[in-house]
Amino acid sequence: MILDLIKNIKYIKYIPYLLVAIALYFAVSFIVDTYIENKELKLNIATMKQNEKDIINAYEYSIKELEIKNKTEATNKEAKSNAEKSIVRLKELNERHKDETVTSNNFVDFSF
Repeated sequence: MILDLIKNIKYIKYIPYLLVAIALYFAVSFIVDTYIENKELKLNIATMKQNEKDIINAYEYSIKELEIKNKTEATNKEAKSNAEKSIVRLKELNERHKDETVTSNNFVDFSF
């Protein structure tokens, strides 16, 4: 009975074409979706690589800043230490000079 109904349908000869068209639609939509997902993944990977480069550059910049800061602090400490040493030396030289002028005044011969 069902077969009789199917045979009596006027457009039954087009059913295989309809099935092929549906299969092609799903195949093309799958290919397009896969292509779009692939493009999105490539874009995400490129973005991640750029972000990684930016993070590495920021990290290297921070390291350079810390190195400069440490060098500056070391230089400042060294300069302060050198200044303190220079002050001590100047005080010692000043004391020696005072001592030398006192002793030299005692032994100066003014006879010509």
